[in-house]
Amino acid sequence: MSASRHSRFSCSPAPLLFLAIATLAGCGSTPASEFFVLTPRLDAADQLTAPLCRVGLQPIELPAEVNRAQMVFNVAAHQRHISEFTRWASPLEDNITRVLELNLEGSLGPSSIFRQPARLLPPLDYLLLIEILEFDSKVGGPCELRARFHLAGPSGAWLASESFQSSATGESDGPAGVAEAMSENLSRLSEAIAQSVLASHSG
Repeated sequence: MSASRHSRFSCSPAPLLFLAIATLAGCGSTPASEFFVLTPRLDAADQLTAPLCRVGLQPIELPAEVNRAQMVFNVAAHQRHISEFTRWASPLEDNITRVLELNLEGSLGPSSIFRQPARLLPPLDYLLLIEILEFDSKVGGPCELRARFHLAGPSGAWLASESFQSSATGESDGPAGVAEAMSENLSRLSEAIAQSVLASHSG
């Protein structure tokens, strides 16, 4: 009776070993995350020895659906794919701000851009507000950037308000190409803003 009971309730270690191996194999198949950054244009090094003017940059506004760690890709007119393992290396809002800062300082001179709000600021010539309306990333296709920017004097009176749109395609494949394309779009946006600032400053 005891032998029969033992054979009925004993559990062979083979199924448990197989389950453990399968579990470990499943964990090992999780893809590693990849991280990407937006970069300033290559010729954005300061060419001036002093700033032409001083611009206070307000916090940049981004669409909520793309302002996240994961990269968001446009796969259809009304569908977006959030790639869990394809990520921005830093918060997207901060990355965009840094790229615009460096690009603009390449056109307006070193130490010409100051983030606001800040505790200590030098006297400013202009206030700049940038709204990113569309940050449309496509793998293997053109990436679209739509924005509005507003330029005000130190008193707060608006001097210029312009809409901007750009489409670019990166040279690399996959998400790296998306980061390249969006970096180019931000470079073009920086040029448009710099031209507006220079036009107001010379006028």
